[in-house]
Amino acid sequence: MKKCYSMGALVLDITLSLRSEEILPITDIFVQGKVTELNQISFYMGGSVGNTGLALHKLGVNTVLSGKVGRDTQGEAIKSLISGAGAPYHLIEMDGVPTTTSIAVTPKGLDKITLFMKGASQTYSGVDADGIKDADLFHFGYPVTMKGMYADEGAGLLQLMSTVKATGASTSMDTALPRPDGEHGKINWRPILKKVLPYVDAFVPSYEECLFMLDREDYIEKWQQAAGGDMIDLLTEDSVRRVAEEFLSMGTKIVFIKLGSRGAYLRTADRAAFAGAGRAFSDLPENWYGRELWIFPNKVPKIVSTTGAGDTCIAGFLAAALRGESPEKALQIGSTAASLCIQSADTTSLLTSYEAVEAAAAGAERTAGGFTLSDSWRRDEAAGLYIGKNDGRF
Repeated sequence: MKKCYSMGALVLDITLSLRSEEILPITDIFVQGKVTELNQISFYMGGSVGNTGLALHKLGVNTVLSGKVGRDTQGEAIKSLISGAGAPYHLIEMDGVPTTTSIAVTPKGLDKITLFMKGASQTYSGVDADGIKDADLFHFGYPVTMKGMYADEGAGLLQLMSTVKATGASTSMDTALPRPDGEHGKINWRPILKKVLPYVDAFVPSYEECLFMLDREDYIEKWQQAAGGDMIDLLTEDSVRRVAEEFLSMGTKIVFIKLGSRGAYLRTADRAAFAGAGRAFSDLPENWYGRELWIFPNKVPKIVSTTGAGDTCIAGFLAAALRGESPEKALQIGSTAASLCIQSADTTSLLTSYEAVEAAAAGAERTAGGFTLSDSWRRDEAAGLYIGKNDGRF
């Protein structure tokens, strides 16, 4: 069985559910001197390690959860949660730095209110993967939030990814969307990606993150157009293709773009590019080369929370790829894993096994949500997805 290391952002997520079933104005929830009763307090792991890493473990991948925590109560809670899940782990405990923690309040009828404390997860440096020698796949999450990764035009991230790549492992990398007005929201990621992506075999950002990293002006313009709505509603086929092609030109082999309510898009390089793809990806089937695929999301009866859906989708996609499945199957598994995530308050409780997700994927109905692809796409009825004009099988 291939072995995966999941490293990067690791967060203790604490979710507070209010007892009141009424839709209350926020001024009635947060009031000085008043007690607001809770119905439930949930503790679970978040961040790339807590979402993607744990999902990979639950999908049967031999995954080591590797992260940084403080020597505090929150760090002990993280260790308890990982131990309870039965996942192998390697945690670096830090003095004088708290465990990264998020507290979310979910009032009925209002958007989730999140309080976030940066901590150990934001302190990665280029040497933190030096001890990893036996990984087939190394997955790193959220470097955009880590000063040690983006400072000096990404010197730390380049060192981290190139070090792992030199061991013969395959690498994958996920990003996050920072606040534009924060320090890490002002970093120019284009030159960083040009240096780092030759050492990243699978790049798995969201559409919004792509725009943010490649074209800040376009991102801001679309953010303003969305006016508080979902920026995904403004995407076009051409813009998705354009960013994928740019990432491929920078040196990555697999571009997997999460599209939220529009599903997911996959673009892969030709066979020659996969020659240096590492232990996990160098022996992928022939049908992985030169592909362009688009899958819409699974229909679900009710959405409870979309938190972590993209991370869980990545886990499903990678788990299938590590099994040597086709790219079509990997997209089906990823989409189905995400659909299970959004039907729960956490991210992974409905993931029971790869086989269960595979069975759910086989009978899944998908929805485009009113979005229509052009005639540059051909419907693959058997796979339940679309093949693009840039695909060798179009």
